[in-house]
Amino acid sequence: MTIKKNIAALMLAAVSCGASAHVITQTASQTVSGQDFTFVMNGLSTNFTGGATLTFRARGDYSILAPFSEYLSASAEGINFGNLRYLNADWATVHWFDDTEWRNSFQLSHSQLTGLLADGVLTVKALLSSNVTLYDSASAFVSVTLEYAPVEAAADVPEPGSLLLTGAALAGLAAARRRRRKG
Repeated sequence: MTIKKNIAALMLAAVSCGASAHVITQTASQTVSGQDFTFVMNGLSTNFTGGATLTFRARGDYSILAPFSEYLSASAEGINFGNLRYLNADWATVHWFDDTEWRNSFQLSHSQLTGLLADGVLTVKALLSSNVTLYDSASAFVSVTLEYAPVEAAADVPEPGSLLLTGAALAGLAAARRRRRKG
């Protein structure tokens, strides 16, 4: 009975060790008012499954007193994400009237990601409106995160799931052989 439980546990572990998403984050500090940022992500796999999530995160002078004039304009190689504000963010925290942190995520389809990563490089631009003043250089920043699932070539690296399944099969054969010898 314990052999069956061990094999079941190994099989569950093998299933959970499938392809995982790569998460690449680049962050830059805001040093001047109305700053422009360019993030370049190099060496990205051009072979992947599904789409991706591109997340913009910022902290700075996105004042609750002037929410429509303080924004981050974002784009990635021809895809325009528009003017992002803490008001339309996925998540936002107002620390003080001129100190707001927020995050906004966008889903990219497989075809969009194919076009963006054709050369293995992703360039993302984030442009602060002139009204986003520098209030605190120690905590004001803009970051961009790309999350996607590249497919590794099978010959390069063995899959952990395949190794676990092979190990479970060998353990099962060994247990069956021992049982036959005893019986």
